[in-house]
Amino acid sequence: MRAVFTAGKSLGAVASLAVGLQTGDNNRFLRLWWEVSGTRTAFSCTSREEAAASGARWFPYNKGGEFRKWYGNHEYVLNWEHDGAEIVAFKPRSVIRNPRTYFSPSVSWSKISSGAPAFRSYPAGFIYDVAGTSIFAATDSERAGLLSYTNSHVVLEQLAAIAPTLNYEVGQVAGLPVADGTAESGAARAVAAIAEAKSDWDDFETSWEFARSPLVAQFERG
Repeated sequence: MRAVFTAGKSLGAVASLAVGLQTGDNNRFLRLWWEVSGTRTAFSCTSREEAAASGARWFPYNKGGEFRKWYGNHEYVLNWEHDGAEIVAFKPRSVIRNPRTYFSPSVSWSKISSGAPAFRSYPAGFIYDVAGTSIFAATDSERAGLLSYTNSHVVLEQLAAIAPTLNYEVGQVAGLPVADGTAESGAARAVAAIAEAKSDWDDFETSWEFARSPLVAQFERG
């Protein structure tokens, strides 16, 4: 295992890892998505410009959350109206980091964990914070491949060695060794796992894409 850290490129050399926003007052700027008006929420903006043009006040917010692999923990929305004008005005308590990556699709994990790390796919539309640290890659395939890699038993053992406190910092994840072809080899398996995890997440009313109870669907099939 020691040798592998010198054999390949680091994760930070093949993808961009970033720490996000610190609101300075989560009670003021965050809500659960069902607490606010749906007509004032935009769930799928792909850029800050699109978000500003939407006229919406609330946007999906990735703040880490409980242990969950592949997909999920889509619960919070952030007041980012007028390109975050109110949060910008809240400086110096608020800290806006890496805004060029906001609303971009990513792979993310919870910075602080009570056990093994869990990496998840986030589609376009999210702003993220200091607890929802994120990985950005150029293509969907690269992100899926990196997600497969980061959720592997290999990475679990490597992180256990370099992050024994269960506090998974950006620098530690960025230093993970990535062999040639890693970003492509597991992509198909990751895509299937994401689809399954998304279906599971959407079966509950806490998902904004919830359509109907799986119990109802089961009775209809019967």
